[in-house]
Amino acid sequence: MRQLAAGRDLIRIAGAEPGRIATLAQEISATAFAIARAALPDGLYLRIRTARREARRRTTRLTVPTIIPASGLRAELAALGLGAGRDLMLHSAFRALGQVDGGPTAFLALLAEVAGPRANLLAPTYPLLGTMLEWMATPDAFDMAATPSCMGALSETLRRLPEARRSAHPTHSVAVIGPDARAYTEHHHEGPTPCGPLSPLALHAAGDGLIVVIGSGVGHVTSYHVVEDEDWRFPLDVYMPRLATKLVIWPDGRRGRIPVRVHAPYLQPWRIDNFAPKERQFHRLMREAGIMREGRLGATTCQVIEAKGLLAALRAWAPRGLTIYHSPALIPPRVTGWSGAA
Repeated sequence: MRQLAAGRDLIRIAGAEPGRIATLAQEISATAFAIARAALPDGLYLRIRTARREARRRTTRLTVPTIIPASGLRAELAALGLGAGRDLMLHSAFRALGQVDGGPTAFLALLAEVAGPRANLLAPTYPLLGTMLEWMATPDAFDMAATPSCMGALSETLRRLPEARRSAHPTHSVAVIGPDARAYTEHHHEGPTPCGPLSPLALHAAGDGLIVVIGSGVGHVTSYHVVEDEDWRFPLDVYMPRLATKLVIWPDGRRGRIPVRVHAPYLQPWRIDNFAPKERQFHRLMREAGIMREGRLGATTCQVIEAKGLLAALRAWAPRGLTIYHSPALIPPRVTGWSGAA
């Protein structure tokens, strides 16, 4: 019945707002995909999600020369407002940029030069492709030095740089290069939630940093979750009721099991990274709030978001029920037990 109500809501909205008729098919498609997610095997769902994201990236690619010198992107970065002294959190689909001469290494060097010696570059280096629950239920250890990032070529390249430091959080590790890399990463694993006050994501949001989204869309910005992990009553219970633990191996050989609160998997299909109508809504809201700039970068589009401004907006929106999750009426009742291995 929730699903039928969802369809009626979409049709009513489309009829009430000019211009929505043209996007109604996309809205219904996204809703149907979210509903089907619960019944799809995880492997099939991941293949479908990857194909959908690649199709979306192809639609954003622009006509550019075959080979792009990394230095040739400098003017476009400047036009997007990137300059010296501001820490950059990087979310990227590097292939969407086009064929950058020198690859991810050359592009990271350009970003470091643009940001300046006092700034830091951060990138999510999460080891999971599916849900937190699926990863935490596996017997695999999280080896900080050896477990690769599943967040793309730019993330993995930054992680492998000799000067990079990686946080020890077993699901949401972040790699950092720059003068504050240790301060950003050393306490992340001490908090039970991935984006809590000890996390690089929260520390970045508290500063004067920028979130740089390259070709991957604003649905994949992890900093949205910072507001969920603050010490207040978020409108939705986004976590499983029990902690899970994962063996973590530090680069110096130390080992320890780290407890983690795990995102409830039933929310995932309705979350901004999987539900296109919600991503479009937040894209519009951030533009209207003046906290996001957008422009061309290589063969794709790039969004630059003010991290502190985003957190302030999320704090203001959440009490009104405006979150990165689709209408609570569509979300099943809260889980009452732990269904995965601890």
